[in-house]
Amino acid sequence: MTELFLISFLALYFEVLFIRWVPSSVQAIAFFPNVILISAFLGLGIGCFLAERKRQFLELFPLLTLGYIILLTSYTDTTISLVGFSAKGAHFLVALALVFSVNALVFIPLGQKLGRCLKRFKPLTAYAINIAGSILGVAVFSCMAYLWIKPVYWFLLGFGVLAWFYRNAARQLLLQIVIFTLALFMVAQTHPYSRWSPYYRVDILPITPTELSSQVVGFKISVNDLFHQNALDLREQSVRQFPDLQNYKRIYEFPYRLAPVKNTLILGAGSGNDAAAALRMGVGDITAVEIDPFIASLGESLHPEKPYAEPTVRLCVDDARSFIKKTDKKFDLVTFGYLDAHKVFSQFSSVRLDNFIYTRESFAEIKKHLSDGGTLCLTYLLFKDWLGAKLYATLKEVFGDDLRVFRTSTYGAYDDTVIFLAGPGARKPVSFADPHIKPFDGYAKTSEERITDDWPYLYLTKKSIPFHYLAVILMMAGISLIAVMLAHGASLPKFDMHFFFLGAGFMLLETVSITRCALLFGSTWIVNSVVIVAILCMILLSCLYVERARRIPVIPVYLLLGLSLFWNWLIGPGSYAFALPVLFASIIFASSFKKAKNIPMVFAYNLLGAIAGGCLEYFSMLAGFRVLYVLIILVYFLSFLGLALKREIFP
Repeated sequence: MTELFLISFLALYFEVLFIRWVPSSVQAIAFFPNVILISAFLGLGIGCFLAERKRQFLELFPLLTLGYIILLTSYTDTTISLVGFSAKGAHFLVALALVFSVNALVFIPLGQKLGRCLKRFKPLTAYAINIAGSILGVAVFSCMAYLWIKPVYWFLLGFGVLAWFYRNAARQLLLQIVIFTLALFMVAQTHPYSRWSPYYRVDILPITPTELSSQVVGFKISVNDLFHQNALDLREQSVRQFPDLQNYKRIYEFPYRLAPVKNTLILGAGSGNDAAAALRMGVGDITAVEIDPFIASLGESLHPEKPYAEPTVRLCVDDARSFIKKTDKKFDLVTFGYLDAHKVFSQFSSVRLDNFIYTRESFAEIKKHLSDGGTLCLTYLLFKDWLGAKLYATLKEVFGDDLRVFRTSTYGAYDDTVIFLAGPGARKPVSFADPHIKPFDGYAKTSEERITDDWPYLYLTKKSIPFHYLAVILMMAGISLIAVMLAHGASLPKFDMHFFFLGAGFMLLETVSITRCALLFGSTWIVNSVVIVAILCMILLSCLYVERARRIPVIPVYLLLGLSLFWNWLIGPGSYAFALPVLFASIIFASSFKKAKNIPMVFAYNLLGAIAGGCLEYFSMLAGFRVLYVLIILVYFLSFLGLALKREIFP
């Protein structure tokens, strides 16, 4: 039991570890966040297929991990990615294919050991132990993220648990300790001065006016080698001494010059530039919301103006959308700081990054929190003009004619910034003239796609699956098929349709569940961790229920699953009803798994089905998240058909 629990712990622990760590070296992964997850499922599935092999592969895991670490850390000095990232080039696909393949290879030893351990118990007992170990793996890593612990300690903990499996082989243990030590040394030497927030690797550099100057006017903050934000000293004395700072100052102070502001809400407050501007302009009640606790702490400790230390500033570490839902306060001004790292991401067209703060529904919620003469100010740095047009179209739908647009005409950093003013305050005439910030009417006739909670893809030009995403999907499917054939001597094993589609359906269910929770509770790392743990706990409870039940009527449970999925499709996003399909799907899986004769094989097919589900999830780019419920209904119907073909429903 201990071995099964620990190997299950390690499988989930290293899965979330690599999901967290790999994008810090291979930035292409940031644009395809489920590549690591899908490849981990592939490796675990292949490992389960190989459970019958006499050769034990677990002893290869440390060596494979060391090679993976060397591969990733050897390319940390490149500008964009492992082999020279190009959004339209073959190098980009090669980088993803290499990471996908190597990551899958690393998980094969864990999968083989997991498959062997599963065979020692009755099916549901084995699955319950597996889920319990998985829950602990997610929970432990979440705690390490909460404490801002560095990656070397992530690996140290994982290797420490793995060493338990070599406790009876002193020579093997000694060899693994040597490999562990080399791997830890490599990790420790990579980005030794970086800090780690719960979201990404953070690097901080002082900003000086010239290379020879010793005076620090702020700090540059980068995440995963991408520029994120600057913490700048924009007080009059500093600006007079270094005139280049004037461009930054005028943009941050612009909304406060339009009309008197008694209180303001800053969404995406970052390290404090917006809060400092509000203080300089005499605002007496400032609420600053920043999702990343580490970035917020940098504002408290490093920002030259120390805005978060002022008693009139209330700093809230929360998701912006979640905060808006929880507050009942109204504001004279709601400002969107240069929210998240979109200043870099928006350089690439057709990038799949969902963002629920820029949707029609989000703007409608903010509108309710504006005072009678209140204004929403959205500042955005444009690299693609169609992004500004999309934001305009979405704001126009919510605010109608209470919408004005300004563009900057400065040089250097923050050039091409667009400023949207919306709400009752936008009707007021601008009482001052700034030759660098001028009215702009270029979006008046735009027909760009609106951004909604159902289709929150700000960085996609239109509802479609771009070619490079289709290429990645085909790449993952092709590598997965070849890997399965190689594991079985160039022949495919007997296909288990039922468990394959159960895995695909549950992967899609997990995706929409996390999305719904993001809308209800915020898109924070802790919400995602809690959701995953809650889903695993629901699976565990379903196992215990099915184990004690004499007989589970499968057809009624399938009908309940279908009805709950239809209900979720009908009511749309933002409902708590998303939990019902997870419950019914868990009962169906547990009921079928209870009867399994070859546990490693059906578990492998379930994992491979999850790969298919991860690929199908990209259909949300084409038609929105609600269409996933239609796909889930179809996939679970196919799983029902597979069960019927086994004659386990209609003998």
